[in-house]
Amino acid sequence: MRELIAELEIHTLAEAFCRNLDRADETALKSLFHQDSFISSGLFTGNGQSFASKICTVMKTVFNQTRHNVTNIRYDIDGDSANGETHMVAVGAITGWDGAPAEILVSGFYVDRLDRRDGTWKFTERRFICENAVQRPLGTVWDVYPFAVPADDAPIPEERITEFWQ
Repeated sequence: MRELIAELEIHTLAEAFCRNLDRADETALKSLFHQDSFISSGLFTGNGQSFASKICTVMKTVFNQTRHNVTNIRYDIDGDSANGETHMVAVGAITGWDGAPAEILVSGFYVDRLDRRDGTWKFTERRFICENAVQRPLGTVWDVYPFAVPADDAPIPEERITEFWQ
């Protein structure tokens, strides 16, 4: 039973990473990393706490909108340590090098080491392996799906999401 609970907590951690990254929530993102953690993401290599600060600045200044999704999550748990990987796909809207709206699509996986300290799982080491990255002109979302939120709009505020569940 303890291992099943650990698996659920690790899945929740992987999902929280994506959610906090998309929202550029620096405080919440920092809370997912141990103080002595290490991350290598392609954009940044160093401490997880520093990564959270720097990547949130990038998310706020470069991207108009992003959506990170985790897919296959597999970890081997050994007591209070776990090693494994999480596959991901991310899509985002940016202003391209030419100044025109662009869409990016990135896929790859994270190779992780996690430790449970004081009863809480956090990343000790996280490495991102990019397998595919594509940038293309951003068309009008209404041409494809008329009920979608345009990519140049602000993310849905947290209070609207909370209202939905009430």
